[in-house]
Amino acid sequence: MAIHPEFAQALVERNERRRNTVQVVVGQISKEKASSRSRKDAVDLIFALTSYAFFAMLHRDRSVEEVCALVKTACRSVIDSLQPASRKPVPNV
Repeated sequence: MAIHPEFAQALVERNERRRNTVQVVVGQISKEKASSRSRKDAVDLIFALTSYAFFAMLHRDRSVEEVCALVKTACRSVIDSLQPASRKPVPNV
């Protein structure tokens, strides 16, 4: 499928703004206590998890509410992995 070059450029720019926003949020949450590699991995994972393509793939056989709950749970796990061991949440048993 061919897309107009200006539209393609607008999508690239929007995605980079979104990635930069995720990077700022991850940086603020981790407060530099996580390694730079861990922060980069978290940004990449959250960027992918919150993309339209990922949403569309999950929405094939799930409701919007189910997809949102799944994505939120996955993003929370990524964020929780950035916390020092002493601050990680205790799992529900």
